[in-house]
Amino acid sequence: MRKGEWPGIATAVGCLLLLALAIVGSKDSFHLKDWQTTIAAIVAFCGAVIAYQGVMARIDYDRSVVSDADLRRKFGIATRLQFAMHVIGMEVALNLSQLRSQPPHFNLTRLEALFTRELEETWENLEHLPSSIVYNVGQARAAFYDIQLFSIIDPKDPAWLPDTDGGAPKIISKIIRAHEHLAELSKVLHKQLSSYGAGLSSEGRNVKLFDR
Repeated sequence: MRKGEWPGIATAVGCLLLLALAIVGSKDSFHLKDWQTTIAAIVAFCGAVIAYQGVMARIDYDRSVVSDADLRRKFGIATRLQFAMHVIGMEVALNLSQLRSQPPHFNLTRLEALFTRELEETWENLEHLPSSIVYNVGQARAAFYDIQLFSIIDPKDPAWLPDTDGGAPKIISKIIRAHEHLAELSKVLHKQLSSYGAGLSSEGRNVKLFDR
C-alpha cells in the first residue's frame, strides 16, 4: 500500500462509519445524543483528510513545475555546449593545419573568444551536468590554458628556437600537442552531450515537455 493512498482509505472508512451510524440510527433504541461526539470527530477527521489531500496536491504540482524547469534548463545547457564543442573542434582543426605549415602560425584570438563566449555559461552551471561531462569540460579548459600559456612565452626564449634536427621549435610542438588534446576532448564531449541530450529529450517527451 502506497503512502499516498492512505488519505483516501481513511476517508472511505470515515464515510462507512457514518453510513453505519445512519443505519443503526433507524432503530428506535438508537439515541443520537449518545453518538454526537463520535460523529463530530468523524466529520472533523474527514474534513482534515480532504484538506490534507488539497495541500499535497499543491505540493506535488509545485514539485513537478520545479522538476520541469530543471529539465528544460539542463537540456538547454547541454544543447548549447554541444554546439560550442562542434565550433571549437573546427577552430582547433584550422589552427592545427596552420601550426603544421611553414612558417607555423595560428589564431588564438578566435579560440579565446569561443571559450569566453560559449563555455562561460557551462562553467557557471556545472552542477546541472553529469560528472563525466564536468570532468571533460575541466580538461578542455586546462588544455586551452596550456595553449594560452605557451603562446605568451617570450619570442626570445630558447623554446622558440628550431629543434636540433631542424624541426619545428619545441614550443610549437607543445602548442600542437595541446591543440590535439583539445581536439580529442571536443570530440568526446560532443559525443557525450549528444547522448545526454537525447536522454533529456526522451525524458521531456515522456512528461510532455517537448513536442514529439
